[in-house]
Amino acid sequence: KEVQSFYRSFKQTAPSGHVDQLTFRHVFEQLFPQGNAETYADFVFETFDLDHNGSINFEEFVRALSTLSRGTLDEKLDWIYRLYDTKDIGYISWERLYALISSIDEIIGRGALPTITRKERVAYTNEIFQKLDLDKDGVISRDEFLVACKQDETICESIAALNTVLVV
Repeated sequence: KEVQSFYRSFKQTAPSGHVDQLTFRHVFEQLFPQGNAETYADFVFETFDLDHNGSINFEEFVRALSTLSRGTLDEKLDWIYRLYDTKDIGYISWERLYALISSIDEIIGRGALPTITRKERVAYTNEIFQKLDLDKDGVISRDEFLVACKQDETICESIAALNTVLVV
């Protein structure tokens, strides 16, 4: 029943059975009307688009939602890692981490308080990067990401909160 409901919603957005990147951005713009959702939508789109063909089909859509809502901790962390490493280069750079953090700030919107400055965003990125780059080689590998996240109680609690039944 839940999958049927998702399918109806998906087909309303994408009658062709495929969602392209522009349509995906538009959906995010509707979800976050106060901010700029384009960059974050692109990160998420690239993570959903498992076959990297430039569109998301229903199976890819449901797989992502299923992983995020009902996956194991390892599955969820792997999905989140892929959000940062959408090009599958095998590591997360400081620049990539900064770009994703910035995109999250942008979807919230300029009216959010307190306003986060570039200096604060850089400091926050540095803090997170240092926590995740366990071997201090200037990049975050998948293994480092998984180990560091599993050791952080706050991250584990946040991910556990994703264990919800999605209501459509």
